Amino acid sequence: MQSIFRHIFTSSCVRILKHLFCAVIFVLSSSLGVFAGEKGFASKITGIDLSGKVIYVTTGKQKKEVRFNDGTKFFRKSRPLPADFKSKPGEFRKNDIIYVFTDNPSSVTPVAKEIWEDRAFAVKNNLVQTEKLITGEVLSVKAASGILSLRTFDQKNQQLKISETTGVFFDNFPGHIVDLRPGTKVAVSCRWPGYEEDRPETPSAVEVMNSGTFVIRKFRERFGPLLGRGKVSGIDMSLKTIKISTGQGVTATVGFSGLTRWIPATPRIKTPADFNGYEVLIFGEERREKRSEARMVLNVIGINTIFQDIVNEGDIKGAVTILAFGDVVSIDNQSLVVFSREKKVTIKILKNTLFVKKGRKVALSQIEKGDRVLVEGIFDNPPVALRITDFGKISK
Repeated sequence: MQSIFRHIFTSSCVRILKHLFCAVIFVLSSSLGVFAGEKGFASKITGIDLSGKVIYVTTGKQKKEVRFNDGTKFFRKSRPLPADFKSKPGEFRKNDIIYVFTDNPSSVTPVAKEIWEDRAFAVKNNLVQTEKLITGEVLSVKAASGILSLRTFDQKNQQLKISETTGVFFDNFPGHIVDLRPGTKVAVSCRWPGYEEDRPETPSAVEVMNSGTFVIRKFRERFGPLLGRGKVSGIDMSLKTIKISTGQGVTATVGFSGLTRWIPATPRIKTPADFNGYEVLIFGEERREKRSEARMVLNVIGINTIFQDIVNEGDIKGAVTILAFGDVVSIDNQSLVVFSREKKVTIKILKNTLFVKKGRKVALSQIEKGDRVLVEGIFDNPPVALRITDFGKISK
């Protein structure tokens, strides 16, 4: 169940949770005195009387009438940073979450000294930070000035700030900024204070990963630890073993099975035996007493293509993963449509797809429109369902 809740948190609920997070942080920070000598409370606007200079609010179950005058200062976030949050009472709206600073916070008719819209307050006090992955191809690196220039995969030029604290990784090993060369495909993790729309023209890079690092980390999440990297020096189809030379005369032997996935990355490779002589990455199950077993064998020739596919598609083709979590829009013998992450996802159904309801195996006919389902399966085009868990109709 942990994976279910992790999936829910990282989808459409994030925006709501961030909103609630800011409100909770405000209550805590105001009680600790974010502004020295000031007192305040969080509330929700239910109405505004501009002529009477009153804002009607609720704080929990209590109703208040917040009075304002010509000396009251208003702050609202209406444009990206850097911004002056100074605003006017007419810019506030019903249902806005506001933070009221006043000398008489316990009164039902407090007189406001300052009124902050929650987003402005969060940005002003560095309570919100956005992290974003920017992907593309290196155009140039100017180490002296600390500027990395990319051509992103959506065909835009983007400059990023780099520094001595920026982590650089090549094939999952630490590298250096000067090692980045034009043409290198990279994923850059950037961070800035504020929300998505506050993104600076030149964001600061926290970490730069080449395509190999990105793919290794993604595949490690799906298929287990990296068991080895090297040139295939022999494959025994009868013993089901693959031997690789990792350099300096060191060899490693890993087992495989009928469940092992193979990514050839070239039409020359038609069977596992054809991998002989190619450099590969092997991910799988690491065992101490028994032979480690490969779950995924990847020809490194395909790393850049796989990297771009993951960036474009959002997941690894062929990986077993959570495909959707949401309400059933429609279902028949061939496919299932689920409203998940604020969009409709069409998923193929197989004859051996498993359907589970109330902890028991059921027939496809018992999955109904409007039911909340968790769909696990293979990510592809279209994705394929292996298991559908039905939680029934969830009251809104």
